[in-house]
Amino acid sequence: MRTRLSKHQGGDREFVDILLAVQQHGMDIVEQGCKKALAEGSVRGEVVLNIVARSCDPLPIDSVQVPDALSVTVEPTADCSRYDALRQEVHHGAP
Repeated sequence: MRTRLSKHQGGDREFVDILLAVQQHGMDIVEQGCKKALAEGSVRGEVVLNIVARSCDPLPIDSVQVPDALSVTVEPTADCSRYDALRQEVHHGAP
């Protein structure tokens, strides 16, 4: 990775950013990110850091079962005339 990055302007800085990611995420994850970037042909520090960040994202949380008492019984509708009527009821700045 270092050899490939050093061919680009600013590649040394990108490599340092990758090395700093090792402190935060660990060598295994960063190494996997480097291997994946090399396999895809995207040899950029930002790409490696993106891959590392995506691998550290938490898994999606399972949805919660909502009790029937909290379920919506009447679906909301888009009724502009209702909103206009509510807006006319409020008299801002009127005595």
